[in-house]
Amino acid sequence: MNWRPLPLVPLLLLAGCTDAGEKEPAPVPVCSGGQATFGTVTSGNLLTGVTPVHKATVKNQKFDDVYEEIATRTAAVQADAGVPAAEVYRQFDAQVGAAKPLVDLGTVHHPSTGDSGSTDAVGRFVSIEWIRTVDAPFTWTCGGATSTGTITSWRAGGNGGIFNCDENLTGDTDADTEMFFQARKLRCPPD
Repeated sequence: MNWRPLPLVPLLLLAGCTDAGEKEPAPVPVCSGGQATFGTVTSGNLLTGVTPVHKATVKNQKFDDVYEEIATRTAAVQADAGVPAAEVYRQFDAQVGAAKPLVDLGTVHHPSTGDSGSTDAVGRFVSIEWIRTVDAPFTWTCGGATSTGTITSWRAGGNGGIFNCDENLTGDTDADTEMFFQARKLRCPPD
């Protein structure tokens, strides 16, 4: 049997083929320089972290805050591929973030780590943190075309607090106080 090498031309032709024989679709061009129009902005609070119950047997007892992640959130623009997410988000932040800015596009919220605290009382204490959410639908008009989408974000900076499971929560049931009631249901079993 004689051995002879295969010609290179057929091998090179085979290397350029795919199983399906199809090309990847061309990317959708982004239309920048357009204008976003925002619908009704919805704001609220989202409980994001709760610590285990800390049992303080003496005043000023120090404890570490190790938060369990209750919820997470990503600052994002959901829209067609041709919508420039960064430009839409910048316009949204300029409109709704004047008093308190929004987090950067793409930021993912997780509860803080490495915190510690103490109380000036004895009891069973729980630390919590939450964020102020900001969401809105929008319409993007550019080059004679219109697309719709949604923005999901929250105000920069977080909110937090501590409460004693052995004491009744009092006060108005405003949005901030509601975070304490939610955490109480998660961490403070009834006696």
